[in-house]
Amino acid sequence: MLFKALEAGVTRCQQGAAECEVEATMVGVVAAERRAELDYAVVVIQSPRSPASLSGELRLLIAARVGPVRLIDNLG
Repeated sequence: MLFKALEAGVTRCQQGAAECEVEATMVGVVAAERRAELDYAVVVIQSPRSPASLSGELRLLIAARVGPVRLIDNLG
């Protein structure tokens, strides 16, 4: 589920979505899984960029709890 959320976020980045839209997409994927409780889903910009675009080196980070287990993943 976390990897699917990251993949959906990457797709939104490739479509030119804004940072908040990418994060909302990842949140939506996790929200569809009733057993998961999201800790965070964020876009980290690792290189200088124009304020109007989401480009350059990006890393998508996500963490959620499923029962007693905390899962963490990232994609960049």
